[in-house]
Amino acid sequence: MIFRKTIILAVAVLAAAGLYYLNEVRWSREREDAREEAKRIYKISPEDVREVTLIRAEDGVTLTVARRPDGWRLVAPIEESAEQQLCDQMAEAVADLQRE
Repeated sequence: MIFRKTIILAVAVLAAAGLYYLNEVRWSREREDAREEAKRIYKISPEDVREVTLIRAEDGVTLTVARRPDGWRLVAPIEESAEQQLCDQMAEAVADLQRE
């Protein structure tokens, strides 16, 4: 009789531990990911960004880079090749913009 109660109690404790693990470890990651996704302003990837335009506040000078098949190009104020890594970082920053 005592052995039977011990087995039932052990199963109940294991079930509670399993639910705790699922709730606190596994599902909390999914909830956090969903919260982060909800904060994002644009639901795009960095590869979806085709053009970035920067306007300097002091004098309104415009700088535009555009993604071309051969990589990023500076298209305004002059046509020239652009630094690929820097442009990729700008595209990532635009894609990852979040609300506060």
